[in-house]
Amino acid sequence: MRHFPFTILLFAICSFMDSALVAVDSPTVKIPRPFFHAYCLDCHTGPDAANGIALDDIDVLATQSRLDLQDSERLQRALKVILSGKMPPKGAEQPKIDQRQNAGKQLHTALIQKTGFGGTLLRRLSRSEYISSIRSLFDFDYQLPNSFPEDRVEHGFDNSAEGLVVSAPLMEAYFNSAIEIADRIIPPLEKPPVRTVTKLTAKDLVISYSSGAVIDGTMRLAFDWNVLFRSTTWPEKWEARQAGTYRIQVNASQLLSQNKAYGSFPGSMNLEVRARSLNGKDSEPVLNQRLLKTFEVTKESPQTFELIAELYPQETPVFYFANGPVSGDKKALEALTIRMFKADPRLYAGWKNSPQTNGGRGGLGWSRVKAIRDSDTLDLATVDTSDVAMAKLAKTLSNNPGNYGETMVFQFYEEGPALELHGVTIEGPLTIIQTPEQITQQKRTKAFLGALAEPNAINNPSLKDDLEEFFRRYLSQLFRRPATEQDVLYFKSLTANEIEKSGSILKGIHLAIRTSLMSPQFLYRGHQPGVLDHYDLATRLAFFLTNAPPDAELRRLAKEAKLKQPGILTAQAKRLLTSVNADSFVSLFVRQWLGIEHLTDIMPDARLIKDFNDSDHKAMVTESERFFQHILDKNLSVETFISADFTFANERLANRFYGMTGVKGNFKKIQLPDNSPYGGVLGQASVMMATANGVDTSPVTRGIWVLENILGDAPPDPPDDVPAITPDTSNAKTIREVLTAHRSDAACASCHRSIDPIGFVLENFDPVGRYRTHYSVLTEDKEGKPFVAEGPLIDPTGTYKDGTRFTNTHDLKRYVLSNIDMFSLCLARKLTEYATGRQPTYAEITELHLLVEENRQAGNGFQNLLLGIVNSRAFRTK
Repeated sequence: MRHFPFTILLFAICSFMDSALVAVDSPTVKIPRPFFHAYCLDCHTGPDAANGIALDDIDVLATQSRLDLQDSERLQRALKVILSGKMPPKGAEQPKIDQRQNAGKQLHTALIQKTGFGGTLLRRLSRSEYISSIRSLFDFDYQLPNSFPEDRVEHGFDNSAEGLVVSAPLMEAYFNSAIEIADRIIPPLEKPPVRTVTKLTAKDLVISYSSGAVIDGTMRLAFDWNVLFRSTTWPEKWEARQAGTYRIQVNASQLLSQNKAYGSFPGSMNLEVRARSLNGKDSEPVLNQRLLKTFEVTKESPQTFELIAELYPQETPVFYFANGPVSGDKKALEALTIRMFKADPRLYAGWKNSPQTNGGRGGLGWSRVKAIRDSDTLDLATVDTSDVAMAKLAKTLSNNPGNYGETMVFQFYEEGPALELHGVTIEGPLTIIQTPEQITQQKRTKAFLGALAEPNAINNPSLKDDLEEFFRRYLSQLFRRPATEQDVLYFKSLTANEIEKSGSILKGIHLAIRTSLMSPQFLYRGHQPGVLDHYDLATRLAFFLTNAPPDAELRRLAKEAKLKQPGILTAQAKRLLTSVNADSFVSLFVRQWLGIEHLTDIMPDARLIKDFNDSDHKAMVTESERFFQHILDKNLSVETFISADFTFANERLANRFYGMTGVKGNFKKIQLPDNSPYGGVLGQASVMMATANGVDTSPVTRGIWVLENILGDAPPDPPDDVPAITPDTSNAKTIREVLTAHRSDAACASCHRSIDPIGFVLENFDPVGRYRTHYSVLTEDKEGKPFVAEGPLIDPTGTYKDGTRFTNTHDLKRYVLSNIDMFSLCLARKLTEYATGRQPTYAEITELHLLVEENRQAGNGFQNLLLGIVNSRAFRTK
């Protein structure tokens, strides 16, 4: 549902605005029914009413004390055309000027009275608000399961009360989450451990790339490379199921060197046994894994090594040849290669005459090198074996240690020196231990339960008092207002009954926690109608600016009944804007206001836009967030959103998308060149990508986006009988020609006079936001290979509905700047809707307009505008 936000701008006399707001509480203002009967109803009656606006129920609307959004919108559209002189149409009987102005003033005032302030439906916590509430209550991060239903987006925001409905799947998800959360606070008793013995042979150990090789029934290791998948092995099908101690036996031996090029291995071979989580990545550094024990393998015959190690769930032992002969370091590998070439020139000849290809890596590649080395026909006299030649080849090979190392290591697997693993036996758990996470949670639980966590709490004479103190504290924080005596009594009784039945305080508290997490007092906010009390005001402010429930400071001020004082409310808003959770407000609001939240769902056509990856999505969104944050923190003018000569970018975003090759490194504020098409939200890659589809751009999509999110003048939905615009896939027509034909339909022309000129200007941005002067066309060369050619010249010119001529993006920005109150009001409405969970009423829009005007006269600082919204009547009313 959309509202016309600028009706009040059309009045010749604006002085009545303040007094009109007072009329909200006055029953004397009425809709000008005689005017409608005389000048409107001939055309606006019944199902075939002109422009789809039927007003034949005007007498009924006049008697209603409150208008819903649909009825309010109809009357706002009527007010717009009455005051602009567009209605009645030319040729129809016209009212006198004073009749038109009086009717407009009367309807405006009636709309304020009949829409009033407030009206948010009972507002459920959104997914992100639920998560942050759990974190605030219990001091741990809770991750919703994948099956948890998504929130429905209404009017662009996922925290709108209208969209936060309750369904059977959602209630089931709340029920299951309540149990999971209660289990986290008070874990269920562990089942007695089942001790198992697992015997593993070499074939039961993992081989990743060339990290090892099973030869003669042993797993041979030779790499000393600080990457798991390059140099280690671990059990393929064993992991710890319970945190506990385990007995690990390893049978290992040395494979003595028959490697002429390397020689004998100096000293013992160090076998490190480490613990890795199978939830981690195989590309993690070896040395980051927890070291359990180091053994010195000194014999050619198998030696048995044993350790008792602590392992946590999803962990498994990793075996690493810590001083293996083959290094993954380029310099060390190069030096080793030179030494081996000099010791065995035939090996050098084998490598020189067996170039590495895609099919020549690993064991196959080594077999080719070895065949040349051992060939009877190899004549070293025909090979350049100079130091220079060997050094050159060694450097070339070692520059790619992955490809080269994966091949040359097989010489060590076959000829030594290498570390051999004959078998591994794992027994356990011998005893049960706590994980670090469990120990941390135990401390949190003790702090949370207080005296109730003591071992003998059930026998404590003060048990009833302890339960009452606990529930008064816990429920007050959970419900975001002081718990009532009835609340405390109910949960005390629930817990006491379970304690009596089970003989366990913890089971009683567990039941109370999971029950309380299903309470409407927790899952919903804004239970009381009218002006918000101090507690509801604290809740609205906190969720608005931090996406989290009120902190201790806000709860204290609410308890002391001080929060409604304008100075204190403003100070608290400023405090929250600098808090650690303020990033959540910026991220959630910016992504939803600009429509860039799901940017990763758009993947550009790789044939047209090469080398695009997920990091580009992230960088584009980060730019928009950092830009918004900077304007907010510095209280820069609202105009900065449109006319900024700076942005935030990292090297890749600046170079590849904005053509600024001088930018290096990570994200930073960068100055844009003079006359840059970028700068401001109308030049950001995130917005341009979100308003395209990865392949094509659409002037209609981008034009509507600007009208909805920048100018606040969104067109109505198209009539049902108007077909959608489809691109001409044969390229027989330009998009401008397609839209020209579309505008020939009178039902489409009025809206497209606003949409198309804005959209044409933005055609200079391609589907990922790069500036262009021509369309790109995918075609084929003479050999049938696809390539991107320069297509038709882009014509960005157009004439807006009010006669303003646009020739480029600078003209569009100048237009917005010259009508900055339109943008300010649009932004203020978006912020108000995000904060209150409802679309602002006509009365609230009128209040916001006054706020926008006052803020512009005071310098137009964006932070000041936001603080004004926090102090507005709309914000402070349910």
